[in-house]
Amino acid sequence: MDEHRPSSEAGGEFTSGESHVPAGQGRDAVGQLETRGIDYIPASERNSRPANLAWTYFGGQFGYAVFVLGGLLPAFGLAWWPSFWAIISGTLIGSVAVAAIALVGPKTGTNSTVSSVASFGVRGRYIGSLIAQFDNLGFNVIIIWSGGLALQEASHRLFGTSTGIPSLVIGMAIVAVAMSVLGLLGHSTLIASFKFVAVTQLVIMAIFIGIIATHFHMQPKHTAYLLGSFWPTWLLGLTLGITNPISYGVGINDYARRIPESASPRSLFWSLALGMFGGNALAYLMGAFVVLCFASVATPLVTGMVQLSPMWFLVPFVVFGFIGNIAGGGLDMYNATLDLHAILFKISRASNALVIIAVTLVVTYFAVVVFNAVTTVTSFATVLSAVLGPWIAIVMIRHFEVHGRYHLLDLHAFATGGEGTSYWFASGFSLRGAGAWAVATAIGLLWSSTTLYTGPLTTLSKGVDLSFISAFLVGGLLYYLFGRLGRRSQDGAQSRDPLATGSE
Repeated sequence: MDEHRPSSEAGGEFTSGESHVPAGQGRDAVGQLETRGIDYIPASERNSRPANLAWTYFGGQFGYAVFVLGGLLPAFGLAWWPSFWAIISGTLIGSVAVAAIALVGPKTGTNSTVSSVASFGVRGRYIGSLIAQFDNLGFNVIIIWSGGLALQEASHRLFGTSTGIPSLVIGMAIVAVAMSVLGLLGHSTLIASFKFVAVTQLVIMAIFIGIIATHFHMQPKHTAYLLGSFWPTWLLGLTLGITNPISYGVGINDYARRIPESASPRSLFWSLALGMFGGNALAYLMGAFVVLCFASVATPLVTGMVQLSPMWFLVPFVVFGFIGNIAGGGLDMYNATLDLHAILFKISRASNALVIIAVTLVVTYFAVVVFNAVTTVTSFATVLSAVLGPWIAIVMIRHFEVHGRYHLLDLHAFATGGEGTSYWFASGFSLRGAGAWAVATAIGLLWSSTTLYTGPLTTLSKGVDLSFISAFLVGGLLYYLFGRLGRRSQDGAQSRDPLATGSE
């Protein structure tokens, strides 16, 4: 079958093998539990539009976790203007680099993990699912910890409560429950929350900057360049700016899958690119500005923000910061749920969400309270982002190779066995996709520089972590070259080369 839509089903009104909901009966409304997971979204249920991608990846950035990333640049020793240009350049490069993946969801009607079956095989989808689980888990720990710390500090200033472990645990529990509920409700509720956060946080940020502006100084005090000199340190800041936008790549089609197939590719690309760039750039710059208002850049960002806020502004500042944080956490929880659903497809998305919630709570408690390993978790998430980079590049290249035309039901063949279908390849794995990903991941890990692990290739970049960027570029290039070599082999020898694009 050469058509990307099954010829026996008109208008895309069908369901995939793992679906528990008949076509046209899926529910997705604000405040209600979304009933579909990674099953194919029928045309009549495509209730979104490209502009919602902009709202999602604009509003989803205004939480403490992204502010913390921006605040790292002054902590590296960079003054305001070098931090500014590193942030603007990095977030722009990262946003444009990842924007094309939004073209996949409207064509496949499912999320990136299931769409990756076309690139990695029916069983190869596990690669994306497992990477996403660990990546989301790491960032969720950071979000829950930073949000809990903000509630603890605010409560201490307002009511004189303790700043010990019990109050931190209570604060983290409140954040975890709130973001879990948001992720559980699903798509429409998340979109509404991102729109609300985008508007309210811009107002709160503007007021807060006006309040603390008298504390601002252009140069971080008593801080040397982290990597010994300006340019290596600035390039590290640039890399940090690139990494966060690209790290969302695996989750973008959680939202794009609900956009009609007829949506303009140009609108999809630019809606995502501009929303991603605007949200990340503003949130990073907010973090950098705030840290340059501290007496010491070593002050934890959340603690310093609460301390700088006057008492009359503290309640609205913390409340809206809390809402922004749970919106970002809800985005991660939703993505983790859908990616787990690609593995545990026999149970509903809601049941998968409960599994994610339980695991996240346990891991956060042990990471923050028992082992005090927040820095290690951050480094772990950074290392995993290098593993994710080539996966994203390969999915995007495959989409352009097939011109957006997929065997839709074969993407979901894991629900019916999969053997003999279009994307079975070699025992369920694409040798081309898995091979390019494995080589690129190895290179990325060799170029990692974190407190958890430092690879030998970092000496070539004077300590700058190029793991994500090198893996992203190498993975995409190898996948493309393997495809070209495979096609030449077929043309010359009429053989069924396992690296060929069309006959893996």
